Amino acid sequence: MLEQLECELASNFAKDRSDIRMIRAKLIISETAELMQALADRDEVELADGLADLEYVTVGTATVFD
Repeated sequence: MLEQLECELASNFAKDRSDIRMIRAKLIISETAELMQALADRDEVELADGLADLEYVTVGTATVFD
């Protein structure tokens, strides 16, 4: 499911690289995919890193959109 979303976003992003919504969505999906991989691997260090990265990207997105 994440791969399908990434492909869809990549396609939309290729059409309009200035669309901040697409940039932010791509970042969130990318970080979520990394987090999911860490969970699947049972890698606690990568899990902590993934959670921090996802929080950073989502807070940044919230800031961009007020």
